[in-house]
Amino acid sequence: MTEAQLAQRAQGIVRIFNEAGVLVAADVHVATRVCSLGGETSEEVMLAAALAVRAVRSGSVCLDLRRMRDVSVDNATEDELTSLPWPEPSEIVAALRLSPLVIGGNAGPLRPLRLVDTDDGELLYLDRYFLQEQTIRRVLDERASTWPPADLKAVRTRLDSLFVDENGPTTSPDRQRIAAALATTQWTTVIAGGPGTGKTHTVARILALLSEELGLNARIGLAAPTGKGRSTSARVRT
Repeated sequence: MTEAQLAQRAQGIVRIFNEAGVLVAADVHVATRVCSLGGETSEEVMLAAALAVRAVRSGSVCLDLRRMRDVSVDNATEDELTSLPWPEPSEIVAALRLSPLVIGGNAGPLRPLRLVDTDDGELLYLDRYFLQEQTIRRVLDERASTWPPADLKAVRTRLDSLFVDENGPTTSPDRQRIAAALATTQWTTVIAGGPGTGKTHTVARILALLSEELGLNARIGLAAPTGKGRSTSARVRT
């Protein structure tokens, strides 16, 4: 933990977690400021808010309160992390259900936290990310309710030309061909698989299918989060 990662004015339980490296200064500052603006004094709520910020910083849109102890910290052992004064999830949930940061309060309409009940337990969102997730969900639901116009006979012919088994006919399903067929006949498709399973090969043929189907109306955008991903995108384009 460097000096820059320590919140100098942190107090109470968030300071302990900050000094242990579970929280960084940004997590603590956001949580303490939000609690101050909302008139929240509960340490359980402040810790939950800081952990929710940490979750977003770590790549998740929410904090699974059942698994909030599942954290890893550089230079900290599992025993050291386990020995921290973790509140019970039920205590945090009870505090959140009464918190003005969740239900609103006299300090104003500020409700930056969203507690969501699921069949598997409670999730805590920063409200902005909950709204963004719901927007994406709504768009995907709308896209799933209709299908693009497609000449299925023509699609089958193009699939036959693009997916040729060099080893001859086989009884095993060609999952790459199936993925390409689905991508051509629905608005949204997710292609997933481990290294070497042919994702790039499949995407290139999907683009070929769509280009033939749409012609000059085809609009293709490629985005990648890493340098390796950009290299893969370049191979797809060629």
